[in-house]
Amino acid sequence: MKKCVSLSMAGMVFLLLAGSAGAQCPEQPNDNGLCDTLYVECFDPFNYTPPPWQVRLPILITSDIPDPATDSVSGMVIPLTFTSSNPAADARIDWYYNGTAVHPLPDLDRSVFRHLPSMDDPQVRNWMMDYSETGMGLEWDTRIVVPHGDFGIDITVVPTGASDQRFPGGSRLLHATVTFTLEDTTTMCVDTCYYEPTERLAFSRSDAATYIPRDNMPNCVSIRDQGCPGQDWGDNGDCDSLILEVYPPDEHQAPFPVQVRFPMRVTNDIPNPNIDSIAGIVMPLCFTSSNPTANALLPAEKNHTDLYPFPNLENSIFRHMPGMADPQERNFMMDYAEQMTGLEWDTRILDLGGGIHFWFSIVPTGTADQRFPGGSRVLVATMTFSLDDTSTICIDTCFWPPTGRPGFSRSDAVTYFPRINMPYCIGIELAEYGDADGDGIINISDVMYMVNYLYRGGPYPVSFEAGDANCDDDHSIVDILTLINYLYKGGRPPGCI
Repeated sequence: MKKCVSLSMAGMVFLLLAGSAGAQCPEQPNDNGLCDTLYVECFDPFNYTPPPWQVRLPILITSDIPDPATDSVSGMVIPLTFTSSNPAADARIDWYYNGTAVHPLPDLDRSVFRHLPSMDDPQVRNWMMDYSETGMGLEWDTRIVVPHGDFGIDITVVPTGASDQRFPGGSRLLHATVTFTLEDTTTMCVDTCYYEPTERLAFSRSDAATYIPRDNMPNCVSIRDQGCPGQDWGDNGDCDSLILEVYPPDEHQAPFPVQVRFPMRVTNDIPNPNIDSIAGIVMPLCFTSSNPTANALLPAEKNHTDLYPFPNLENSIFRHMPGMADPQERNFMMDYAEQMTGLEWDTRILDLGGGIHFWFSIVPTGTADQRFPGGSRVLVATMTFSLDDTSTICIDTCFWPPTGRPGFSRSDAVTYFPRINMPYCIGIELAEYGDADGDGIINISDVMYMVNYLYRGGPYPVSFEAGDANCDDDHSIVDILTLINYLYKGGRPPGCI
């Protein structure tokens, strides 16, 4: 066992006791049954924020306890030493996060006995904290954490109180968590050691016999930067993206004035829902129009935040696309709202800036609000422009003081800037009602185009209006009949009358 030059009295009393009992672990006569094992691992091999980083090293124990009268663990001395491959990492034990408090004492997130990764949504529960949360004093009373500079730590626990419970036993129980602070990437190695005069790695049985458990040390782990490369430290895993586009039916419009729809889609992979699920979106956008006579504006009646069961859903920025009757693409907020269970995000703020800017913010502040669903190109919101003439519209992120910076927020409140495709520019051109294929001529080809689209899975018309020959805001057999009547029976021309 490795020797460490230091001095601590933490485990002296408990290790003075020794005894013997029947044994089954081959190398440890005092360890009954299957061999008890100590593991030290890394909970945070990847870091997602700018340094300094807090890196958590959980200490796990496997103990089978075949006979609680003689094999239940009743004391542990765990001295550890750490080395870092990179001096620039300035690896040090952060004592702010290595206290011994247990419930109901404050600052539980700073205790070595805390659950992981947080008190709100633990992935791994700490057995000491589980006992303490009963409020009955069942946790072990003697808890000693001794620092040895920045390179080592000694953790001793002993059940000395009258109500202290037996060690529960089990596989890989979370015993304690040591938290390091790092300034750079590094390879961290942990090993057992010996702090003079008596503090060797040791477990004690309930009959006071001591033994050394098996362990997985020395154990080394590489601490790496896993933030979105070249983008933002706060973006975990694959790079989150916000994509702004023009809805395909709007690339060619019917006679002016027209409404042009710009959907915003988010790609979010959510590698760890506890810290990477999007919990807020702020997106201020500024736009320009190449043609002043187009009078490009964002009309309030086409851009509001109503959700089901409110009226005029086709005018909500959260509507499905292209329409409520026959959506081609579903909006995640409207999907939640249609369940009528309050799952949609409650905080929805929209400011159109007098029709010449767009700023919206959505945050899940209600108790029933669901996590962002994640996925590829999830429809989040849709801006609708009004145009009186052809124009090229360009849209880009911008900053509206004092707080209108664009960005996403993670569920742990870390904010970051996603990848974007802006500035985004698109030319709005002219097309006719009934000119489904967009070739500038209304003829039998448009009839066949609509038959193919409606009944054979063919492509969508070049615009919604181009396929809507009778101007009833729908695509159906009536549009085909309108075209046939116009072309061959002297009926009215396509369009609105």
